Amino acid sequence: MNILAAIVGGLKNASRFRLVLPLYLGVLLLSLIQIWPLFGNTALYNPVLGALADHTADVFVDLVTNAPDAAASTAAAWSGLTLLLTLLVGAIYNLFSGGMLSAWAGTRSFWAGSRYFFLSFMGLGFILGFLLVIAIAIGAGIGVAFGLTAGSITAIILAQLVNLFGEYARAAAVTQNRRNPLLLLGSAIRIVLRNRAGTLSLALIGLALHIGVALLYSTLTNRITGFPMTILLEQGVVLAWLWIKALRLAWALSVTSQVTVESAL
Repeated sequence: MNILAAIVGGLKNASRFRLVLPLYLGVLLLSLIQIWPLFGNTALYNPVLGALADHTADVFVDLVTNAPDAAASTAAAWSGLTLLLTLLVGAIYNLFSGGMLSAWAGTRSFWAGSRYFFLSFMGLGFILGFLLVIAIAIGAGIGVAFGLTAGSITAIILAQLVNLFGEYARAAAVTQNRRNPLLLLGSAIRIVLRNRAGTLSLALIGLALHIGVALLYSTLTNRITGFPMTILLEQGVVLAWLWIKALRLAWALSVTSQVTVESAL
């Protein structure tokens, strides 16, 4: 595997920025739905978010003290909504990741690839979610036995591996033209393990880029004030985060394409 060729090929594909925009716009729409109750005392108004937006002190204590039943129902409703929105973000990613990979590989158009792989990627997402729960459980068990730090590090490493397998499974779907989630996951694990030096190096670069964006946001958020500038900063961070995610997919496609060609020789 030529890691330099994979890096250059991935950057070239990810530079086709218009293919990332549908993913960003979908996430933006869902985020607007989530914060919409802040903009008026509507039936969906969230008193917790509203009080936080007004910088009310001891908002949770005050809410629970004055209206415990309402607080419980509000917390339950908004926890459910947050879970639903998280699942919808995952569905949007599953939809558009197939389109991006297909367009980059030149096998299908963006929208045709999105439709063709959507159900397959949804099934893959549920499998990865189950594996993620197992990873967290293993981390929790190690945390009990060896301490919180060891458990947290273990959970993070395992979660990153699950995410890595998911990226390569999606890339394998396009390069191998398969849609069975279990077969795709098996292909991804084989590709990652057989080319571990390259795949893990690319994964670390992607992780470092994500950490860099998070640190930049943490630094700038304390220096930038005002509603318009804050919104612009947050949306810039979201866009950068999603572009790095797309770049990682593009790298996975480059590696998988190389492996597929080498296997055919």
